[in-house]
Amino acid sequence: MSPQVALADDYPSAPIQVAVAYGPGGATDFQARIVTMMAGKEQYLNMPMVIFNKPGAGGQKGWNWYASSASQDGHQLAAYNVPHFIAQSLKFDTSYNSGNLEPIANWGADPAVLIVPADSP
Repeated sequence: MSPQVALADDYPSAPIQVAVAYGPGGATDFQARIVTMMAGKEQYLNMPMVIFNKPGAGGQKGWNWYASSASQDGHQLAAYNVPHFIAQSLKFDTSYNSGNLEPIANWGADPAVLIVPADSP
């Protein structure tokens, strides 16, 4: 009897869903939509990427859902805002923390700064 070789299925084998824990039109949603539009035009995936929003409680609703209910087949991803995600997982009772999810891509820098009018003293 010869050994059997198992080949990995081509990935992705279905559309990829991207959960955004904020409402449509916010910064994380906007950035996720740019990434999914570009990825859908590239030849790497050959499958569409679809955004679905799960807003509420400053992101907790969506992240709790993702950490506890998302499919484990690699076809559901989540976009998250790192400072909010970490702060909430430290302060509130959540089903997620920075140790049980693995970042796979950083698609941009979103610095927060303080500003004043240009003619301020």
